[in-house]
Amino acid sequence: MAQLLGPDGTPIKKPSKGAIKRRYVDSGASRTLWNAASGPLTPWSLSRMLREHAEGTLDGFLTFAEDAEEKNEHYGAVLGTRKRAVEGVDFTIKPAGDSEQDKDIAKFVAGIIDAPNFPDLVEDMLDALGKAFSVSEIIWHTEADRWTPVNYIHIDPRSFQVDKDDPRQLRLRSRENRDGIELAPYKFITHWSKLKSGKPHRAALARFVAWTYLFQNFTLKDWVGYVETYGQPVRVGRYGKEATDEDIATLISALQNIGSDAAAAIPDSMKMEFIKNAGSGGGGQAFKELAAYCDGRISKAVLGQTMTTDNGSSNAQAKVHDDVRTDIKRADARKLCKTINLHLIRPAIDLNFGPQKSYPSVQAIVLDPEDLKELRSAIKDFADMGAQIPQTFIHQRWGIPKAADGEAVLEPKKKQTAAVAAPVRTARSVAHGLALARANGGPQAEGLMDEILNDGLDGWEPVMSPLVDPVRVAMAGATNYEDAAERLAAAYPKMAASELAQTVRDAMATSRAVGDAID
Repeated sequence: MAQLLGPDGTPIKKPSKGAIKRRYVDSGASRTLWNAASGPLTPWSLSRMLREHAEGTLDGFLTFAEDAEEKNEHYGAVLGTRKRAVEGVDFTIKPAGDSEQDKDIAKFVAGIIDAPNFPDLVEDMLDALGKAFSVSEIIWHTEADRWTPVNYIHIDPRSFQVDKDDPRQLRLRSRENRDGIELAPYKFITHWSKLKSGKPHRAALARFVAWTYLFQNFTLKDWVGYVETYGQPVRVGRYGKEATDEDIATLISALQNIGSDAAAAIPDSMKMEFIKNAGSGGGGQAFKELAAYCDGRISKAVLGQTMTTDNGSSNAQAKVHDDVRTDIKRADARKLCKTINLHLIRPAIDLNFGPQKSYPSVQAIVLDPEDLKELRSAIKDFADMGAQIPQTFIHQRWGIPKAADGEAVLEPKKKQTAAVAAPVRTARSVAHGLALARANGGPQAEGLMDEILNDGLDGWEPVMSPLVDPVRVAMAGATNYEDAAERLAAAYPKMAASELAQTVRDAMATSRAVGDAID
């Protein structure tokens, strides 16, 4: 096996055999490198946090991103919706070639993708949507001389820092090394969400919704205070001049307790009144509208639209905006596959088969049923016009696996073509036509020949279908001239000319009779 080289050209050693001990992550120092909570959020503290995050200090922002996902149920819900959209897609393997080794490598990769813990890896990688990046540690294990990833452990993003010289690289934080520790090769899967250009750590959805999150928090706080102040009527107690201090204390105690106990006892000389607050008549509508507006901004930032989260949206509007979500899902899945191929599939192949000139790739299947219906119709039209459409395109676009050699495949349903009967002529009508031909000569005979020709052309499609359809099917899947020649040779036994032969035979017999009548 060829020597494995790192990005800088230096040789790379294989990880230790067996279940690899997790390095760095479980050290006691790394557990105390960050704060447990973001603390009170104010415009000043948020502005400072975002500024520090833009400069490369990730701790405060990552803590905020975690809190926002847990504390704001709307942000957590729409972010979860976007994650689950990608988690639900199917993955397929595209081999690097057609050789036996390529097939063996593709089968090995399929085993990694089909493993029970792979969906958990995908879920952990999608944590990058809110925080810009996600890192999972690969736990390797060997069995029968084959290196296999047996587990993936998600690492708290606050364990990392941005490389001071290259913002696209992460380093493990350490108290002993201010610049951090370089990540071991073949050991970590680092996924960047890359929602926009620029420094990758700034492309985080939590950063996009930070100010809206703050405004909504203030809105809900003020709304609750408003309800506490104006949501209940003012309780007023009245007492006469003769009331003693003890009576007044009794009245005050009754007013205080009636809010929770809904009952009170006071002397006959005292009165209680409940005065409706002037501010309780719909004054909270502004808070409600602002809170709903903030929800809409968060939905647009995360999902790209708001229609599918609004109760009043029409079905047609929701379908239009559902296409936008499909585009976002397809983009997220494409970036996910790029990371998996680079940080998991390629290392696994290098460790087991050595460096390759070309590698198989994991691809996500993101289908849009309505688009597929239109595409199917367009493909049929193009094929009928002679367009050379490769079968691989159909398999990839619909996510249909290609049949292995010797594997049973579905066959197209044979068209039930009814036998086309020759023009039915009674003996009397034929004799009458021949008599007219003898009596009147050419013009009458010419009309009879036209009638024979028209009868033969009627219903030509079902007559020619058994002969032409096998050729059409064979040519539609051809990729080059040699392939077309082989397919035509294989299609020849399927071509049936019996219907055409019968039609031609009947037409010739009738024409012969007309010719005899003329001569």
